[in-house]
Amino acid sequence: MNKKVLFKELNFNRKVLDVQEIYLHHSANGASNEWIFINKIHPSFHISRSTFYEYLTVNAKAKIKELEQKLNIKEVTK
Repeated sequence: MNKKVLFKELNFNRKVLDVQEIYLHHSANGASNEWIFINKIHPSFHISRSTFYEYLTVNAKAKIKELEQKLNIKEVTK
């Protein structure tokens, strides 16, 4: 696979991971999904509600690790 495509996929999965971490932080404090989407996710990422829920189902950490191995990146994922 082309390196450019792999980097694009890596950056996408990092964005997904950012959304998931924001969600986990606020849901642990008792915020509803709707509140998290309206007040935290949508203003920063400009994604739809359905995309938000799709992002929550992705195993972004595993995909990032796999892509970093393919690209021989020696970064530590959050």
